[in-house]
Amino acid sequence: MQVLKALGALISDYGFVVQFLANFLSSLLVALGVGVYLTRQLRRGEEAQIARKSKVLLLRAIREELEDNRKEFERVRHYYENRTDYPVSVKLTFWEVLRPSGELPKLIRFELLDAICEQYYRVQKVVEVEKGAPYGLAEDAFAEVLYTLKSALENHPKVIEAIDSELSRLCNKRLRGRSL
Repeated sequence: MQVLKALGALISDYGFVVQFLANFLSSLLVALGVGVYLTRQLRRGEEAQIARKSKVLLLRAIREELEDNRKEFERVRHYYENRTDYPVSVKLTFWEVLRPSGELPKLIRFELLDAICEQYYRVQKVVEVEKGAPYGLAEDAFAEVLYTLKSALENHPKVIEAIDSELSRLCNKRLRGRSL
């Protein structure tokens, strides 16, 4: 009962009620503003982290596919050096999926994208020459395949180094973000 009397006395004091409501509402507005700002920042951070993770997964998959293609090129290289037609079994999965979609430039920096595109172009060129000669390769086709194989093998370490550098950059960014 005494609590109600004290509460009634506080409410009847007009100056107190005005001051209380003004302080309460201003605090509420500041808290809402800060809360909205923090929520946006957290969402941006989460989106950036998801984008970084997808880039890392994509680059690792492309790296693995290019490594498999390098091994296949190493395996069949001596056949083409000896002018023996031998089917090349390469992987173009990520290239065939991502290239037409137009998503690669959004996911990968231009310099790295250029290096990856050149390497996939070499791989695809070998496949196209093979498909264009179902009954065996002509002499000029052997030379073309061999030249493309050699250039792909020579260029491979540079592409892998560029991918590894980008992976390292993305992973270091993630670690720096956690330590802050």
